Amino acid sequence: MGLDLPITTQYIRYIKDLFQGDLGFAWHTGRPVITELKAKIPATAELAIASFLFASFATLLLGILVIYFRGGFFDNLIRSIAFLGLGTPIFWFGLLLLVIFFFYLKIFPAPFGRLSPTTIPPTRITGFYTIDSILTGNWKVFQESISYLALPVFTLSFALFAYLFRVLRGSLLEVINEPYMVVAKAKGLNKWKSIVKHALPNSLLPFITLAALSFGELLAGSVLVETVFLWPGVGSFVTQSVLAKDFAAVQAVIILSAIAYVMVNLIVDIMYGVLNPRIRSS
Repeated sequence: MGLDLPITTQYIRYIKDLFQGDLGFAWHTGRPVITELKAKIPATAELAIASFLFASFATLLLGILVIYFRGGFFDNLIRSIAFLGLGTPIFWFGLLLLVIFFFYLKIFPAPFGRLSPTTIPPTRITGFYTIDSILTGNWKVFQESISYLALPVFTLSFALFAYLFRVLRGSLLEVINEPYMVVAKAKGLNKWKSIVKHALPNSLLPFITLAALSFGELLAGSVLVETVFLWPGVGSFVTQSVLAKDFAAVQAVIILSAIAYVMVNLIVDIMYGVLNPRIRSS
């Protein structure tokens, strides 16, 4: 393992191996770290993408509606839900959903991971059970994978929605009072169209920034949610590695998380220019 060598020599060896794709060995599982991550990343990515898309869609839709019905009961209701999401511990919310929808109502299955222990996963193509089951025509597995995905996705989406909604609503409130919006209303432009076509595009930059950072965090693995639902992703792998004091595994996940954040921020910077002509021209 090279632990008898000077620390500088160990560091140089690690960096050399890192650039060759060698992330070390996970001693608590008996396999290379890269092998473990290849098996875990699709589960975390599927959960992260589904949660991100659900939270983003809900934020955009409800954000437009609360501005349209600003000051009314609907506006106050959604704002209250968002405040609740900000103050609710995510692991407690996940446990609450399990108690209600699994234990009492028995609508969703037990938290056994991505599928029940007796179900054979679909043929691996992308690593996403929902997509792979569609591509292979295995609709029974598709339905089961959706049922296992629902509660962890809703748990992650609730907290993410709370942050995104507050930012988008605040940005929309600033934009609708701009002079060009007043002129649009004076010319008789429909209220709904003025919000969707003019206010929303000019309010998206703060929303995109926060959404991108949140997505990077989701890709890094939501440790608490994956632990609550026994989701076999990167978050659970990190938890097991920390408890086993398996430093190589933890270090590899941290490095990949940093790379994910950098890449997401780079994409956001490019999107700024695409969405805002003023930034592109400057």
